[in-house]
Amino acid sequence: MRKNDPRWQKADQRDIQLAYLLLTGANDESPTDKNGVYHSRFLARDTKPTEKEARAALARVLLSIDAPRMILYCVAALFDPKTADMGSIVPLRVDFKNLNQGHQDHVRDFTIGELVEKLRNSGTPYSKATEDVAAKLGMSTRQIQRIYAKRFPKSLPRTRRAEFRAASRSK
Repeated sequence: MRKNDPRWQKADQRDIQLAYLLLTGANDESPTDKNGVYHSRFLARDTKPTEKEARAALARVLLSIDAPRMILYCVAALFDPKTADMGSIVPLRVDFKNLNQGHQDHVRDFTIGELVEKLRNSGTPYSKATEDVAAKLGMSTRQIQRIYAKRFPKSLPRTRRAEFRAASRSK
């Protein structure tokens, strides 16, 4: 067990409060109007605590060994308000978005890299292998070369790439 690993720790009360505030916009310090009615107060980049801090707290709570059922129901309501029966409490929803701008398809890129590598292992030169794969897939040679180049770690010096390639061939 790691000492700082949140999966083996109990959820911190402050983290639970931040997570609940992030999900519902309500806590003990929520503003009230002159009639004493509470209003939602959602976190943002410029609030204290920030939304980023609350997201980190939510992640820690969800990874803890004793995540409160209320938080779990609120998270479930983000995905489907009817299933969790908490839709009115959680006025938010989750939208999945690709993290990168180019809409990269990692499975396609891996397959293209494997096609080029298979030709290279059979003795075909790099330029001929990338041209053949480009023709087969209807893509440009330059695009295939870029995809294939991503397979090597950036920190790997050019002289070590041959060793890296040789090691991957022997696997």
